[in-house]
Amino acid sequence: MVSAIANTRPSTPAATTDPTIALTIAIDDIPRASATDSPVALILRDQLGPVVERSLLVAIVFAFFGAGLVTVATCSRMVFAMSRDERFPAHQLMRRVSPRTQTPIPATLLPVGVAVVLMAALPGDALLEMLTVGGLIGAVLYGAIIVLYLAVRKGLGHQKDAFDLGRFEMPVAIAALVWSAVVVFVLVSPPEALTAVLMSLGIVLAGGAYLAYLVIFNREVMESEPGEVDVFKH
Repeated sequence: MVSAIANTRPSTPAATTDPTIALTIAIDDIPRASATDSPVALILRDQLGPVVERSLLVAIVFAFFGAGLVTVATCSRMVFAMSRDERFPAHQLMRRVSPRTQTPIPATLLPVGVAVVLMAALPGDALLEMLTVGGLIGAVLYGAIIVLYLAVRKGLGHQKDAFDLGRFEMPVAIAALVWSAVVVFVLVSPPEALTAVLMSLGIVLAGGAYLAYLVIFNREVMESEPGEVDVFKH
C-alpha cells in the first residue's frame, strides 16, 4: 500500500486534488522527481525530512484503509438494497442477512472479491487504474442522473416545503452536467487510461445487459415501487 501511494505521480488525472497541487509546488528538483519511482516520498523527504516522511506515509495508509472500508460498506449496501428489491443478479443470495451478525455477508464479500480479482489481474499500477475507474464511473453516473432528471422533471410532483432551487434549477443542472462531462474528458484523455476506460465500458455494458434482461423478462419489477421485504426470512 505504501509503495502504491508513494508511486502516485502528480500528473495522474485520477489523483489531481489540492494535495497534489501542493506536492507539485514543493518539488525542488523536477528532473530528479520525474526520474524516481516514488516522487511523493521524495518530495516529502526533501521538504520535511525522513522521519516526517515515514510518519505521513503511515498516516496515508490508515487514511486509504478507512476510505477502503467506506467504499466496501457503500458497495455492499448498494448490492444488498438492490437484491432486497429483486433488482440485482442472484438477489436470493445477495439479500441474505446473517442472523448472528445482522449483516449482509454475501453482499459484503462480493465487492471485496471483485476488487481482489481486479487488483491481481490488472497490468501495471492496479491502484491507479481502480481509482480512475471509480472516478470515471462516478462521473458517468452523476451525468446520467442529471439527464434522467431533466427528462422527467416536468412530471415530478413537488412537496410544499421541499427544497427547491427555483429559477436556478436549470442553470445548476446544466452546470453539473457540463462538469461531469469535463471530468469524463479529463479522465479518458491520457493514453494510460485505456485500461480503465475499457473496464468502465465493460461495467456499463454489463449493467445495461442486466437492465435489458429485467425489462424483457421481469418487467413487473421495473414497473413497481420497491416493496417492504423481510430479508430475515430469506
